[in-house]
Amino acid sequence: MAGVGPDDVWMVSSQNSWHWDGHRLEARPAPAGIATGPSGELWGFDATSLVHWDGTAWQPQSEPFPDADQGGWRVNAIFPTGNTVWGVGGNVVKWDTGKPSTPDLPAPAQGFFGPDYYELTSVWASSPDDVWACGGTQVLHWDGHAWHRFHLPGPRLVAIAGSGHDVWAVGDLGVIYHLRGPDGRR
Repeated sequence: MAGVGPDDVWMVSSQNSWHWDGHRLEARPAPAGIATGPSGELWGFDATSLVHWDGTAWQPQSEPFPDADQGGWRVNAIFPTGNTVWGVGGNVVKWDTGKPSTPDLPAPAQGFFGPDYYELTSVWASSPDDVWACGGTQVLHWDGHAWHRFHLPGPRLVAIAGSGHDVWAVGDLGVIYHLRGPDGRR
């Protein structure tokens, strides 16, 4: 669920999508995933590309994603920070004004049977230089210069969000991690 105001709210599930225009809820085509960032713009993604809501229609904003079956991208979630949109899945994708790049990530945590590959499910940012992502038992943080990995014991993490310096991750079995408090310390 995401919106840019009380008369422009989108709700997306695996079967349907709806749009609230301030007066009625209507079934409408929408991308597979949506997000609103600090700037208030509405972005989305589907299996093939990044899209932007212009107030009337969803407009493509990137070249088609490389085919995930061929070593390309599978995007599970996005978060916009102005002209930069971050996407996560098996890796991290960063779009700067529509141009994609895949930043280098630290090696994943070592699991019982070898490396726990990244399976990122959620991303949140307070700015382009303060980006958090989580999935599995791992949290990643972008500080504007490099990605840092944290391995958190316990159930699978599924979502991350925050406000300013206050960052929280939640997961299966009701697990909740407070990753950074109002003073900015981890």
